[in-house]
Amino acid sequence: VSVQFCCSNTMNVAMLRARGLEGYCYTTWEATARQLRVLRVRKVLQSVNVLLATRGNSTMAIASSSDSFVNLDDVTKNLGPRFRFISIHELIDQATIPASGVNPTAPTRRGLNFTAQELSEIDAKADELAAHAEECTLEKRFIVNSLRGYAMVKKLLEHMECSAFSAPCPEMCATTRLNKEQFTFCFTHSLLNEEGIPSAC
Repeated sequence: VSVQFCCSNTMNVAMLRARGLEGYCYTTWEATARQLRVLRVRKVLQSVNVLLATRGNSTMAIASSSDSFVNLDDVTKNLGPRFRFISIHELIDQATIPASGVNPTAPTRRGLNFTAQELSEIDAKADELAAHAEECTLEKRFIVNSLRGYAMVKKLLEHMECSAFSAPCPEMCATTRLNKEQFTFCFTHSLLNEEGIPSAC
């Protein structure tokens, strides 16, 4: 980035770009600072792996967002983020402990299902959140249920080396799985965002 005045600004940018380098030139420090923020965001985007929970077609979430990207390959090409996918059913199966000990959507694969210690930690976190809330009208079991979704997403983010998360919540609701398990990803998004991890429907 070059900050110049008068005619040297176009000359320096032309010289850099002729050599295949990026060049930007501004006549004020404010414009320079704004461009540096843009470049920093671009750098972050180029290093992001996004974990996408999917139902069927991974590139379109019709009920969740009508303005979602049509082609994720174009997103990677133009902005840099890469995407890794997991079926919503596989995600939810791993957030529970089936009586059989086997996840029905991936019966031959070892899942990331919770251990007894992790469930104990989830229970303790529910108490902590309720105790520090300004107001809490939820029964503890509902907090625990939603924390299971949050904790599983955290495990999957680490396991799949991702730093952001998105879920098609209305598509999930349409399967009745969330209703059965009684958790919401709104809670997951809120907790992850507080930790500096981008997360949204």
